[in-house]
Amino acid sequence: MSRKFVWIMAVTVLSLSCKRKKLERAPAHEEHDPRKAPITAAMQAPEGATPCDSAYNAFVALEAASVSAGMAPPWEQLPPRATFNETCARLKPEAQHCLIPKSQVDHKRCDPVLAELATDPWGRAVQAMLKPPPGTAVAGSAQKP
Repeated sequence: MSRKFVWIMAVTVLSLSCKRKKLERAPAHEEHDPRKAPITAAMQAPEGATPCDSAYNAFVALEAASVSAGMAPPWEQLPPRATFNETCARLKPEAQHCLIPKSQVDHKRCDPVLAELATDPWGRAVQAMLKPPPGTAVAGSAQKP
């Protein structure tokens, strides 16, 4: 074997070893960040019988994890499941789907759909149910706390 080949292999193995160690350490740091707990809980919430029920399950999980982490939930008060599901069911199927946090990862698909909720009467009703606590700034809004 040539020296050049041995040198390249040694550098490659060392590089891969360093990357592996870095990856092994990364999750431990992320697990201890309590700010991530609410969104993690929402993403891992069980699916419901309908998209609206799945969204509600995620909201319940997010709220519980927020309180456990010592943070305020993102809404003033979560409405009862039946009230939320009844109102949500009146939305277009695409909007119902995009209320589920797991679905919101698909920004190209869901961002425009969620933006349209402000122009849909039932969308505004859902937004009103999930209004932020008083004095809380809402991302992307022109309202001041």
